[in-house]
Amino acid sequence: MPTWDNWVQEWKRICDCVVNRGGTLTHFEVDPPALHSRIIEVEEQLGYPIPSSYREVLLNFSQRVSVLANLPDNSSCSESLKDVFAVSVMWDIERLPHLELQRQEIVEGNEGDSLFAPWRRVLLVETSSGGDDIAINLDPENKEEVVLLNLKHVETHQCKLGDNFQQFVDRMTDIGIPIWDSCAIRPFVNKPAWHLDSECENAKAWREWLGYSRM
Repeated sequence: MPTWDNWVQEWKRICDCVVNRGGTLTHFEVDPPALHSRIIEVEEQLGYPIPSSYREVLLNFSQRVSVLANLPDNSSCSESLKDVFAVSVMWDIERLPHLELQRQEIVEGNEGDSLFAPWRRVLLVETSSGGDDIAINLDPENKEEVVLLNLKHVETHQCKLGDNFQQFVDRMTDIGIPIWDSCAIRPFVNKPAWHLDSECENAKAWREWLGYSRM
């Protein structure tokens, strides 16, 4: 059974938990899968193939997901989770060419600067207003790995979010879909291993406070 079979059901349950906490469901949109012809067109615009795990999701699950539920102001599980202000899942095949141009501008504008080396061989999947980039590695050594890129938050910069896109979404769903923001993701990062950990103490505390138990 594909991992995405339960995603929508779990996202709805998590958003219901947020609403029960006094939060607001802003939008919950899961579009149909992309046409194969459209994926080919986007890949031609990008100049390279979409990584297989993400491509499979776009082709067989959804080409665009926009889920967002905001917690009420001053609502926090604990001090360590105070930056988790919303739950969210976002991606959109139509944004990929724009994000690729953005990535190219970052690399070209910082040519020779080793700090920006992580942006040279990635596909940007989504970016936040805070400058966080969710990216899929295209480097043959770490191909398909999903990483978080943000030089402003070194504690999560280049953190591994999943071996591939499907595992990344699985892990975020297991945690309780904290918004894709470095400050919100940081509490769920296993520091020694530098990867997203859905079984860490903060993840358990977040699920318990939210009232979310995984099916």
